[in-house]
Amino acid sequence: MTGKKITAALLCLILAAAMFLSACSGSGGAADASSAAPIVPADSTTPGAVPPPAQPLPSKSLAEHGMDLIELISDMVTDNVYVSVYMGSSPAVSEEIAKLAEGDYSAPQAVYKVTVPNLAAYLDAAIASSGGGASLSDPLKEYMQGRMILTVSSMINNAYGSAAIAAASICTAAKTFVSYDLTENTIFVYVFENAHPVLITFFQGDDSTVSATAIPLFAELPGSASADDVKALFSNKGFEIVVEQVEFTP
Repeated sequence: MTGKKITAALLCLILAAAMFLSACSGSGGAADASSAAPIVPADSTTPGAVPPPAQPLPSKSLAEHGMDLIELISDMVTDNVYVSVYMGSSPAVSEEIAKLAEGDYSAPQAVYKVTVPNLAAYLDAAIASSGGGASLSDPLKEYMQGRMILTVSSMINNAYGSAAIAAASICTAAKTFVSYDLTENTIFVYVFENAHPVLITFFQGDDSTVSATAIPLFAELPGSASADDVKALFSNKGFEIVVEQVEFTP
């Protein structure tokens, strides 16, 4: 074999060996890199990571939402423009609203929670007295059962005449909010040292929504009113009432 042929053969062998070694080292290097750099779960500090879903922020308590409405009622009864727009020209209604305007609604002396366990039975009796409920669909009857609690405040004010009913209606406030605290339709009664009591109905809606309606009561309840005093408001209404005080500091 000539020198040129030997030299060419050696160069081919050297090139083949270099390519083989390069391939082996690349494969091993990739494996080493993979083992040396384990995947780290993404967290809030990892660039580009998706943060975990935010937890619901603490919301106001039901009693605090109620106070928002009472503050709105206080504005209503003391604002001549509001009263003139909604009242019309009835002196009797104006007189009743003036009674409400004399009160100080800034801080309740106590807040009482009122539940009505037999409200469904009360509705059944009302349906029966009207000729039975054969025509009522199940969804309609269920809707009526839920809405019955909203009639409680009007039953109390009915004893004070049509002017009081009209004044309370004009000075009713409402709002809707999200709350996870309400497990059943509930009434709160706020009593004040120098103001008429206010009744607020908390009504459950879909997706944890709550509809709250606040209405002033013309019943006399002093700031020192007890749970029994509040219970007496509902006497002779056909309801079974459970009253308990709510811990609340305005």
